[in-house]
Amino acid sequence: MRFKIFNRIIVSSALLIFSLGFSVPTWASPLHTTISIDTSVVNGTQLKAGTYDFALKGDQLVVRRDDDGKLMVKVPVKVEQTPTKSADSRVILVNNDVTEIHFANKKEYLVLE
Repeated sequence: MRFKIFNRIIVSSALLIFSLGFSVPTWASPLHTTISIDTSVVNGTQLKAGTYDFALKGDQLVVRRDDDGKLMVKVPVKVEQTPTKSADSRVILVNNDVTEIHFANKKEYLVLE
C-alpha cells in the first residue's frame, strides 16, 4: 500500500516538473535585447547615449538602463513580423525618435505606437 502511494507521488511530481519545464519559455520575455544607442528619444523621453535593455512586457516596450536597471520608459507597441529573421538587434530611428526595435535571430519586431 505504501509503495503505491509513494509511486503515485513520484509519478505526479515528475509530470509536474516535466510540464513546468515546457512552460518556462512563456514566463520569460521572448523579445528582449540589450543595445548600445546614441542619444535618442522614446515616446518623448530622452535617452542619453548608453546601453539599455529593451523588453516586451505584455503589450508594452519596457526600457531600462543596463548599468543600474533604472526604468526609463514604458511604451505601447505592436508586434510585427518580417519574412526573415533579423541578423542583429537594432533600433530604428526617424529624426532621432525610436520607431522600431528589432531582435537578433527573431522574425518579430516592435513598432512603437
